[in-house]
Amino acid sequence: MKEKLKKHFSSQAKRLKTEGNIFGYVFWWVARLMMIFAVFYTKSRVAPALYLAICLNTLATFAVTLLAALFPQKIFLGRLSFNTQCYIDLFVLLGSFFCYCVNMYAVINDYDKLQHFLAGFLGCFLGMELLKTMFPKLEIDRRVAFVGGSGFSFALIVIWECFEFLADFFIPGSNNQGYTYGANPDMIFFKIFGLGAQNEGQTAVYDTMFDMLFALFGIIVAAIGFCVVYKIRKSKEKKINS
Repeated sequence: MKEKLKKHFSSQAKRLKTEGNIFGYVFWWVARLMMIFAVFYTKSRVAPALYLAICLNTLATFAVTLLAALFPQKIFLGRLSFNTQCYIDLFVLLGSFFCYCVNMYAVINDYDKLQHFLAGFLGCFLGMELLKTMFPKLEIDRRVAFVGGSGFSFALIVIWECFEFLADFFIPGSNNQGYTYGANPDMIFFKIFGLGAQNEGQTAVYDTMFDMLFALFGIIVAAIGFCVVYKIRKSKEKKINS
């Protein structure tokens, strides 16, 4: 048993070492230290449910390392890639540290929508990474992988909005969808679509729908970027082969 555990830890450490690079490791630890700071900084500043979320987000910055230690590589969770942790850290910093330690909501008027845009964008590439991890022996065309990644990204944002909806009903102090606030007329989409969201009972609908719309815009931008890069790479390959 002891030998098996030693072999397991050794193989996982070797895998993380070969996959990673110095910039990624530095980013891992910067993200971890920032979130550890957030745990102490927000302790008496936020509601208990929100503080629990910050603590869980801090734990998420260790996710790949912990899962690699707990599961063998033949199990999906045991072979999550180095890049997966980088994506997790980006989500955690955007949604937790910059919200509650830096208070980006006060700095950028539409920060919540910017988060969803970036979540939609980054989620496509996280989905591609997870697809590659799930089927390590399968050669998946990058175009097919991106379609799967974009589907994963939109599913992620829909699941998140469902979570926000349920949290507001079942977790004391939760106000994810802004039931007690009026919609902000200075927001760009307010100016485009008018003041309908200020009607009684519409604020939460406005918040949910535009969160998903911004995520969709992020996916579209990711798709455009992916297509451009894919075309450039293909044209370079043709030149080399011709």
